[in-house]
Amino acid sequence: MQTHLRLADVPKPTGPARSLFNGRDLDDWDSWLGYSDPAITYRDTPGISPIGTSRDRSGDFAVRMIDGATAIWIKGETWGSLVHREDLRDYHLRLEFKWGDKTYAPRETLPQNNGLLYHTHGEPGEVFGTWSPSMEFEIMRGSTGMLVTVGRNVRGSHHRRP
Repeated sequence: MQTHLRLADVPKPTGPARSLFNGRDLDDWDSWLGYSDPAITYRDTPGISPIGTSRDRSGDFAVRMIDGATAIWIKGETWGSLVHREDLRDYHLRLEFKWGDKTYAPRETLPQNNGLLYHTHGEPGEVFGTWSPSMEFEIMRGSTGMLVTVGRNVRGSHHRRP
């Protein structure tokens, strides 16, 4: 069963649409990697430091040709984030995603899981050595669309219109 999300009461745009992805490279993006073993991510004392920016991350985040078009490709073996450098507000975001065929420990037998972190702030790796404080739009097989707060001091709410 496929579920489709629909936004309601969306204000009209005040300017032209533009892409955050230039279709060529990730020059406008910063990347960060958590732990080499993602299974320790949520431990209070993981015993090692996150990878951060200490290695070449081009094998983790890249621009690839997928289905005849350039796309941002994320390997997913090491958990981390790719953050656009521009300070954004008052926006409507459209995102397309596609799952790869490979899954990695510790989620090999669990549904594929990713997320769009938005309103990211603070230091890279501030949350569990892997993410910055933010709101997450869950992208997981069977659960896409759930809002998740990432960080202890992040609060979120939703409002239903009558």
